[in-house]
Amino acid sequence: MGNFYMPIVLFYPKHQLQQGPKHLSKFLENSFSKAISYHQPWVGSLRDNATIHCDDTGAEFFEVEVNCPMDQVVHHPDLAFPPGLPWRNVPPAHDGGCLSVAQLSHFECGGIAVSVCMSHKVGDARSAFFFLKDWATLTREYPNGELACAPCYVKIH
Repeated sequence: MGNFYMPIVLFYPKHQLQQGPKHLSKFLENSFSKAISYHQPWVGSLRDNATIHCDDTGAEFFEVEVNCPMDQVVHHPDLAFPPGLPWRNVPPAHDGGCLSVAQLSHFECGGIAVSVCMSHKVGDARSAFFFLKDWATLTREYPNGELACAPCYVKIH
């Protein structure tokens, strides 16, 4: 399988947000760090074409300002990950780059988008769904939240 990344974007209009943008960004970054610690392959490095070394190499979290209203991006999905964003310069996993990246986008209308992009070598849509579910759970319960049932990954020694 080639170097395929799956982007997922969740949009939140301004009226759905209860926290200020700066508080929210630290909150999401901290809960992302906690959530991803439960999903060790997501922060590993690609050892060969079929093996991930769980070495805590890390995932990236970026925060960007988008100079347009959110509805412009919603109706033109190609704008969700435009060229020039910081994580576009992260090398692909097979060149030592991250296997997963998260991005918090602030729109001029006050809305936000939470984006996750992961290498298909880490998982599929189902594992991305479970990661997002775990991240949401830990965000709601931050800073004292824990997952009731941590994900299980097969380890080959």
